[in-house]
Amino acid sequence: MQDSIALIPHHLTLIAGAKLEHNVFSGFGWDPDIRIAWSPDQQHTLWAAISKADRVPNRSDTGLRWNVEAMSGPGGIPLIVRESGQPSVRANNVIAYEAGFRSQVRKTLWLSVSTYFNSYSNQMSYEPGAPFLESVPAPIHIVVPVYAANKTYGNSDGLEASANWKVLPWWTISPGYSLTQIHFRVDADSVDTTSAPEANGYSPKHQAQVRSHFQLPSHFNFDWNTYFVDRLPAQQVPAYTRMDLQLARRIGKEWQISAVGQNLLGYHHTEFQSSPVIFGSSDAKRAAFVKLAWQFQ
Repeated sequence: MQDSIALIPHHLTLIAGAKLEHNVFSGFGWDPDIRIAWSPDQQHTLWAAISKADRVPNRSDTGLRWNVEAMSGPGGIPLIVRESGQPSVRANNVIAYEAGFRSQVRKTLWLSVSTYFNSYSNQMSYEPGAPFLESVPAPIHIVVPVYAANKTYGNSDGLEASANWKVLPWWTISPGYSLTQIHFRVDADSVDTTSAPEANGYSPKHQAQVRSHFQLPSHFNFDWNTYFVDRLPAQQVPAYTRMDLQLARRIGKEWQISAVGQNLLGYHHTEFQSSPVIFGSSDAKRAAFVKLAWQFQ
């Protein structure tokens, strides 16, 4: 349910809502959301929001049992690390605080800046248990159990800034930048040494982009886009810069043909590395292709 209330018509608006949901894993969940926006005139808007959201546990959190890794143990006995879900796992919670400002600085220039702070609780952790011997299936082996729990918590904060500048009637530049800082910890009684460091290093701290769009004669358009993504320390993925180019031409009202070049600054780069490695990784390679698109009217 949601309602929009004009506190001051055309200037001050309040939006309030909530979602009530029941699921078999964690019972009832209540996610409220409240937002307010103030526009003193048509060129400027200030806004703020507070929201709560839950990640509902799934079957893997509550009932999965799988052997994550196998290795040679003491005396050459096989050793298996086994991860097990727990029916007692609760929903992961976040309370998000946001604020932003959007302004038309001049007729050809829009600026947008926003900031946020997120508070996380009951996040997933994986607690090791006491090793034990298992004989089925053969041969006899050592099992090191790891159990799902809710002993990670923390916060994240950052900002985003973007602009849209029409430099000339036929040339538009759209730069953008985002900063993300993540600070996760574990409860005092937790012995999980990996979940918090992984959460802290799984997102790039800095990201930036510059998109340039040219409207050329004879129905041609040219796009030159450059992106920078900071490193992912938890995955040992280095920072990279990517450049994409596209030359497109409209054919009538329904057809467009375009020549595209992607990742032109290097032969390839890794965007993320999954752990365990059985889930693979994202390795973006240099590519070029021609595309014909039909827009149904």
